[in-house]
Amino acid sequence: MTEQLEPGAIFRNQYKLKKEVGQHSAYQSWLATDESTGNEVLVKALRSEISSRRIKASRERLKEMQGLIHPNILLAIELDSQGNLPYIIEPVIADARPATKEDISWKLIDPLIDAIAFSNSVGIAHGYIHPGNLLIDRESKIHISGFGLPSDFNLNNNYNDFLQKQSSRKKYPVKEEDIFSIGRFLAYSLSGSVDFDLNNYSLPMSSETREILNIFLNESSNYQDIDLYEAKIILAEHFDNQKKTIDAISFRRNSEEPENRVLQESSSRKN
Repeated sequence: MTEQLEPGAIFRNQYKLKKEVGQHSAYQSWLATDESTGNEVLVKALRSEISSRRIKASRERLKEMQGLIHPNILLAIELDSQGNLPYIIEPVIADARPATKEDISWKLIDPLIDAIAFSNSVGIAHGYIHPGNLLIDRESKIHISGFGLPSDFNLNNNYNDFLQKQSSRKKYPVKEEDIFSIGRFLAYSLSGSVDFDLNNYSLPMSSETREILNIFLNESSNYQDIDLYEAKIILAEHFDNQKKTIDAISFRRNSEEPENRVLQESSSRKN
């Protein structure tokens, strides 16, 4: 960068840097204070140059995102550059942490589908849905970052298996790439792997649920055939029922244990 990034420095005459946070090979990430508002923000400065054409296109694309208001969508405040070195400014979510694969469950996928269904319905695709672009706050609410940003800020080598192969991707993100990624989240929640054969899933499900899951999990599917809002309703019914079944089994086991202990103690005293 043309400006030295260090604690106490004023970045772009507005953002007072506090400390570097996180580790990413593509960019530096700094916690900072917006001197004009007093709010905490994240400054993410790319380590390598990109073309001025891409910077201009990304800036215009981010402007188009500003009407994308959803409780689970976290939009960047600003995208600009110093020369050909771009940076973004993002809001800070208090006590939030990046999601990991271990967080993947229906509780996380449910609001993820809702947010992507909303963005797709207004013609906006994310294109880089993976755990590294999800934040989880203290109330377990998820926040999806990365909308409208260049791929340089969105790619994460730890989660490439959640994205379509580069050779299959379009110039700009499209709905099919988001649905592909949601399919990988579903696969991981069911099996602990992004590659999953639905025939190996033992719990019962309706034919409607199986059909929806097959579309999500099959890379050769025609994703145009899926309505995310409808799919979310069908999947929610299945996963909620699955949780009730597991909770009921757990409850029965816990409620039976005291009785078993009493019987065992009674038997011991008689002997």
